[in-house]
Amino acid sequence: MLRFQAEAPGQVEITIYESTVLETPGEALVKLTRDVAQEDLSNGKDGRWIVEDLVDMKPLKGVVWVGVHKIGGTPTIWACGVVSGQSYIRNNDPQNPMGLLPTKRTPMVRLELAPLAR
Repeated sequence: MLRFQAEAPGQVEITIYESTVLETPGEALVKLTRDVAQEDLSNGKDGRWIVEDLVDMKPLKGVVWVGVHKIGGTPTIWACGVVSGQSYIRNNDPQNPMGLLPTKRTPMVRLELAPLAR
């Protein structure tokens, strides 16, 4: 299950990627589009999350990357000042050898994991 807190309406694309050997985003495993409506919005502190069910996704192991991309309107996702050390902004400049730039703000996106039944 993936949850996120939205501040403004619009359309977002959420992609979950497997990791490469160098621990960078690899092949896209799941891609979904979500319309964020006015009634979905949060003030960032009210506990209101938008939920995407990923029950049909194949089991994963290791590092997982979650990408959120604005594709319509002006959607925004809340962030907090807690430094996670694991949040990045993709740099699309082909002249820049660093494709991922660390950010000090942690987006309010949560990926809930469940252990495999044995």
